[in-house]
Amino acid sequence: MNQNKNITDQIKELQNNETKILLQNLIDNGTLNPSEIETIIYMSKKSEVNKVHTAKIGTRSDGRFYTYLYIKGERKQKTFDSEKNLYLFLYEHYFGKNKLSLEDIYPEFMVYRRNKGKVSPKTLEENKNFWNRFLKDHPLTRRPISDITVRDYIDFFEALTKDGTYTAKCIGNLKSLLNKMYDYAIREEIVEYNPIKNVDFKEFNYYVPFNDDKVYKTKERNTLLNYLADKKEPYALAIRLMFQLTVRIGELKSFRFDDVDFEERTIAISKQALSVRTMNDDLTFSSATTTVVNHTKKNTPQGKRKLRLTQEAINIIQTAREINPDGEYIFMPFGHIMRTDKFNEYLKRYTTACGVPYYSSHKIRFTSASNLFNGKNLTQVSRALGHSQVATTLHYFRNIDCDDDLLEQMENAFKIN
Repeated sequence: MNQNKNITDQIKELQNNETKILLQNLIDNGTLNPSEIETIIYMSKKSEVNKVHTAKIGTRSDGRFYTYLYIKGERKQKTFDSEKNLYLFLYEHYFGKNKLSLEDIYPEFMVYRRNKGKVSPKTLEENKNFWNRFLKDHPLTRRPISDITVRDYIDFFEALTKDGTYTAKCIGNLKSLLNKMYDYAIREEIVEYNPIKNVDFKEFNYYVPFNDDKVYKTKERNTLLNYLADKKEPYALAIRLMFQLTVRIGELKSFRFDDVDFEERTIAISKQALSVRTMNDDLTFSSATTTVVNHTKKNTPQGKRKLRLTQEAINIIQTAREINPDGEYIFMPFGHIMRTDKFNEYLKRYTTACGVPYYSSHKIRFTSASNLFNGKNLTQVSRALGHSQVATTLHYFRNIDCDDDLLEQMENAFKIN
């Protein structure tokens, strides 16, 4: 077993992909024994060394083999007790782990993250998007990872942020991806430390977004809901109900009629519907499927909660039951559980039709939280949102009133009696 594992590891180290595939097939078919395969591996490594090593390889009078290498700018002689050991050393020198680049380790890093099972496919897809956006084909990622210094990363991030194009959150996500790659490289003994740990990210120039207006204003909310009032299709009803609650879109999609207590006027929230895509070995992703899991986001105790239902919310749910009496879930357009991208597609269609700016489903949650907050009920709003920390809730509050409304408030607040 150990011998086979050693052979498998040696095959992975080879530079020639055709040889890799051939040898793996020979192992799978049982065509050659392990010693024969090791001989082929050695000959392949010797061939690769001869392509790049130009210094003389000779034999001394005592039978030892020697050659010359430039190490840190100095020409040094290296001697070995056998030709095989000489070539294996040279192979490690030219192609060993210390010569691997970020580009080399990226595919194996992604598969390792997937196999470890603690990272969601959504996170893996985000990792891939950040790699393709910022790192793929960049000269830095093609250099040996062991040669990249703190100064290199400072230059990289300074160039990236010099125009203030990206938010601190965006750069933070890129930093997180690189940190995870270095964690993997250290684990695999490719490098000994992570130079990014010594980069001061506070020095860079970031774009600071102004998000106060990226929420449905009171007038816009009313215009949209009045437009949807007589529409009895699942997405219109779902949009209306989301404006009556403080839920995430995944929670809304997972609602069953059994979750509703009409007598107590409550709805129990303990699940979420997730769009899941599986990452393949070639780093492509499968088509999305919707799965309902028995926990809310981040699986915190605060996520499982009961919300009170307004009369409008009850009316919406009863209308949904009229058009979907036998459905497993409250909202099942075309007989299937609702999809987030379709929800937002219909939301955009309806906002355009009634002349209201479009913001995604997540911004409805911001709108509801802002409407519900009265300056005194922060803890209650936090519970309604399912947050484990009140500080998180503060991020959700936005200015939902127009400037005219604010002017009226100022006139009343600052008037002289």
